[in-house]
Amino acid sequence: MNFQNKLLVTIIPIAIIFVSTSAIVSYLIASDGIIFWQNKNMKTITHMAVDELEIWINEHERRAIFFSENGIFQAACKGQRMQEALTRLMKYHKISPFYENLFLADTNGKLFMDTIKGEQIGVDMLEISGIQLNVEKARQGEVWTSDVIISPVTDKSIFLTTAPVISEGGFVGIIGISVDLAVFSDIFLSKVTIGKTGYLYLTDSKGNIVAHPNKKFILKNSIYNYDFGEKMLAQKTGQFVYDFQGTHKIAYLATYDKKGWLLVAATPANEVLEAVKHMRNISFLLGLSGIMLLSLVPWLITNNVFKVINRAVTDLEEVSRQMVFVSEALSSDSQSLADESSKQASSLEETSASLEEISAKTRTNAENANQANHIVSGLKKDMDDANRAMSELTFSMKQISDKSEEAHKILSIIEDISFQTNLLALNAGVEAVRAGEAGAGFAIVADEVRNLAIRAATSAENTAGRIEETRGEINNALGRLKKTQSAFTRSAEGVSKIKALVGEISLASDDQAEEVGQINIAVLDIDKITQQNAANAEESAGTSEEMKAQAAQMQGIVEKLASLIGSRQQNMRPGRVPLNLPYQRIKNTSAELETSKINKG
Repeated sequence: MNFQNKLLVTIIPIAIIFVSTSAIVSYLIASDGIIFWQNKNMKTITHMAVDELEIWINEHERRAIFFSENGIFQAACKGQRMQEALTRLMKYHKISPFYENLFLADTNGKLFMDTIKGEQIGVDMLEISGIQLNVEKARQGEVWTSDVIISPVTDKSIFLTTAPVISEGGFVGIIGISVDLAVFSDIFLSKVTIGKTGYLYLTDSKGNIVAHPNKKFILKNSIYNYDFGEKMLAQKTGQFVYDFQGTHKIAYLATYDKKGWLLVAATPANEVLEAVKHMRNISFLLGLSGIMLLSLVPWLITNNVFKVINRAVTDLEEVSRQMVFVSEALSSDSQSLADESSKQASSLEETSASLEEISAKTRTNAENANQANHIVSGLKKDMDDANRAMSELTFSMKQISDKSEEAHKILSIIEDISFQTNLLALNAGVEAVRAGEAGAGFAIVADEVRNLAIRAATSAENTAGRIEETRGEINNALGRLKKTQSAFTRSAEGVSKIKALVGEISLASDDQAEEVGQINIAVLDIDKITQQNAANAEESAGTSEEMKAQAAQMQGIVEKLASLIGSRQQNMRPGRVPLNLPYQRIKNTSAELETSKINKG
């Protein structure tokens, strides 16, 4: 058996095993995945439906409490405002289409008002199975929702939500809401489809079906009538499989815990696996086609393959000889490149050291500039403080001048008063003379007053002169202070300009230091790269020697392969690659590298 037949005998069984295994594994993985995602989808649907049911029932209980707190309904339970209460009940019923009835009952559970034309007036709740507990809970002050029952008037499936009516602290009646469960079923259950024919249905805590797409089952059938019913109610939640009317079904269960109602999402198993079976059939057909193809194709291509192998063997012989030649040339050039890289690395180290010295000096200049900036900043602060003190001193001198002016005005007033007093004293003396002896004492007093007025006027005049002299000195000092303040202000402005210039010098020095540092880092990076290039060149030289040995080894392998094929060619084919072509390319590359180094230098 030749090599070609051996190859076919080996490939075909492996292909059959591989294709068959792939088809089986794909089918199993796909079926598990589809069932997993279907169960996850049904779990999401059931839990959402239970949440909607809970929200719906809680909303009705809140409304029952709201109605029970209405003063009109409280009065109606005591026999008052009856017509008004009926009107209000009818209004609430009209805006809530899912209500089957709204009613009021007395404390014994007997209805005395409803919204369905009085058809339930007189009905005793204690006589209707399933809602007796509503009366007991109302008497205990609790809101309660019953299990699903058949309405005695409309034959609809309903549940009853009741709340106690409390007035003045006492239980006076019951308000009730009969809710049509079909509305919930139409909104949240009937519109949900699982797969093609899957659906949702709801049972009460006793297993009675209370919501179902098939209306014939509602409150007329129980899951207890089937072998899976008891187990389903006991499990309450999770995945479930059962047979119904000859159909194997996959289901997911969820329970409304407050009432014990069971929500079931069910779909036929064959619908879930239909896509998987279809994929399985396609996989096996494709696998069979692949096996047939793998059986035929090798017969068609092996001849061409072996021709290509023969040509490849000849080319490999030629390449192996060229590799020996090229590796020798590459080893020589790599060694030269390593020597040049070492010299360049030494030069870069010297350059890096010089840049480090420049960087240190630049940093020193930057630090000196920063210190000068701090000193000028302190000097500017001192100048600002001195200028501020001169301003305060000028202001104080101005106040002293103003006070002197006020004192001068007061002394003027004192002089006027002294003058007037002197006149009055003279007049008093004249009058005393006229009075004769009777006015002698008064004349003495008038004379003393006149003398005092004269002395006061003299003192005021002297004080006014001194104050005027003082004012002159103060005004002179104030002028000098203003000149000094102007000089300080100009000095402060000059210091501010010096501070700005020193700040700019400091920033420029910092920038220069940073730039020199970056240049130094770049030179260090170039130094590292150059050293790495030198190491790489040395490594390339070693690799060239290894490549030479491997080329010789490859020649031996090619000879073995040629003997295995049985068609080794001793001579090269026309049009082969010249032996010196790789060496010429290496020479060209070396010349380009040398030119690049000269340009960079």
